[in-house]
Amino acid sequence: MGYGIIRVQKVKAPAVGSMQYHNDRVPGQHSNEDIDQEKSKLNKEYIEHGSYRAEVNERIERFRESSRKIRKDAVVLAEGVATASPEFFDGKSREEVMAYFDDVFEFCKSEFGEQNLVHFTVHMDETTPHAHFGFTPIKDGTLSWKNYFDGRDALRGFQNRYWERVGKQWGLERGETGSGRTHKTTQEMKREAQREIKELDKRKECLRQEVEEMEAATPSLSEGVRTLWKARSDGGREEELGSAIEGIRSRISDLSSQIADCNGRAEGMERGLPALRARYRELAERFNDTRSRVEQALGRLREVPNTLSELAQDIARKLGKPLFDPNSLDYQMLEATRVSKALDRDRPHMPQQRGRGAR
Repeated sequence: MGYGIIRVQKVKAPAVGSMQYHNDRVPGQHSNEDIDQEKSKLNKEYIEHGSYRAEVNERIERFRESSRKIRKDAVVLAEGVATASPEFFDGKSREEVMAYFDDVFEFCKSEFGEQNLVHFTVHMDETTPHAHFGFTPIKDGTLSWKNYFDGRDALRGFQNRYWERVGKQWGLERGETGSGRTHKTTQEMKREAQREIKELDKRKECLRQEVEEMEAATPSLSEGVRTLWKARSDGGREEELGSAIEGIRSRISDLSSQIADCNGRAEGMERGLPALRARYRELAERFNDTRSRVEQALGRLREVPNTLSELAQDIARKLGKPLFDPNSLDYQMLEATRVSKALDRDRPHMPQQRGRGAR
């Protein structure tokens, strides 16, 4: 039946904007090639929202009690993904899929507080339906990731509650804890999938050749039957008839064995195809996750100049010295004034001329 899946990650202030690029399908700001634009109309937004940054700042201002300035590296958003194994969604209508995510949404509201939820979006336009959700980790007036996920035990408890309230109700299995199972890299999965495809292609070609051989044997079998009837009609000898019958029986036995072998191989291929499709879906999910991480990294890089500028401004204020952008008009005017004063200082002074009445 499959497994229920939910995971969360920390998001610091500089990366908040990049999360919205993917989730809201901002044109030109995401690079996910697996998005089917024709299916994007099937996506669903559970919470109306504006800019993630504005929404996060508004909740922090409303619900955070401390007046101390928030650190620049503070976690201001917890971003999560909820879904299930690909086979769980096979054959389900959009209404059935949305009913599952309705339960996920209710779980998130009860876990994190509806007032903390910034967004909850279901994507139907990628390989496997999934929901992106984000919330400000505020509890009892404090902003901290540890309010909800203070160590592995807290995260394990969160996943247990998800299975109890959502996964179990939908017949999903609970993943093993502490199994030591390792995840393959995307490249490893891709190479393994390619090997399996080549192997299936080879087996398919072998089956095709064997079918052609059986089809080619059919005329000779028919010829043997005709020979038998001809011998009987001509009053042929008993030994010849017996020999012809044995030849036909031998051919029938050989063909039956070949057919049974082909059927066994075909059944094996049929059993292997769902696993291969599941591998491809998992591979696509890994690619999507990698793209999301890259987009987050790009978002953080875009924020670096602003962060450095803010840091420089803070240092300048603490030193009591003004800070100007070298490219700004204020800086250029200040520099021109400084140079003019330097020239005036270095220019030799001319003696003043006395008037005609001076003695």
